[in-house]
Amino acid sequence: MLAVTIKPDIYWIGVNDHTTDLFEGLWPITREGVSYNSYLFKGEKNAVIDLAKSTKLDEFIDRISEVIPVSSIDYIILNHMEPDHTGLLKVIRELAPQSEILCSAKAAPMVKNFFAISDLVRIVADGEELDLGGKLLKFFMTPFVHWPETMMTYETASKNFFTRDAFGSYDWSGGARRELDQRLEELKWEMTAFFDFAGGPTLEDYRVGGALGKKFGETILQDS
Repeated sequence: MLAVTIKPDIYWIGVNDHTTDLFEGLWPITREGVSYNSYLFKGEKNAVIDLAKSTKLDEFIDRISEVIPVSSIDYIILNHMEPDHTGLLKVIRELAPQSEILCSAKAAPMVKNFFAISDLVRIVADGEELDLGGKLLKFFMTPFVHWPETMMTYETASKNFFTRDAFGSYDWSGGARRELDQRLEELKWEMTAFFDFAGGPTLEDYRVGGALGKKFGETILQDS
């Protein structure tokens, strides 16, 4: 599977993992696998939302290169700092040294401590917008909707909302989305297992989710 067009000039460039037995060394996923979801915006400026696990470099590069040269990435947006979202950060930054990393205030020191990257790292504020030229992204801070540094990214024209792990499950893209009616029971197990790991909703989750849901009732959810 190569890059998948979600909307014009918006692509899924994630990587499917069918070989890892334990997610983060703890959670059995041999049966269902998992996807490391990443998204590419192509415009006057090019942006990537989240990356992939460090062992999936070749496949990830192939996805991007089908659409644009990796060296032409202008922004790397980090919604979340876990290794399945950021494992390739140092390599991608080396291939696109001019790219600016956008993240939350709590994520910035993690970028420095985990990857020794401190240049061209920009902290974005809640509600801040980024104009890519034809695509307008808006950032929303969602602390402790999983980890303390997490945020979400909304594309205003297409109404696509990139919500990282908040609405995820195990399984691979093409797996979690295939023959959905026949797989509801399996998905119940996968969602339960995922939330056992990620943490069940808290009152803060409901507050943030309710506010975002009210504001973006017509939003198309894209888990990342």
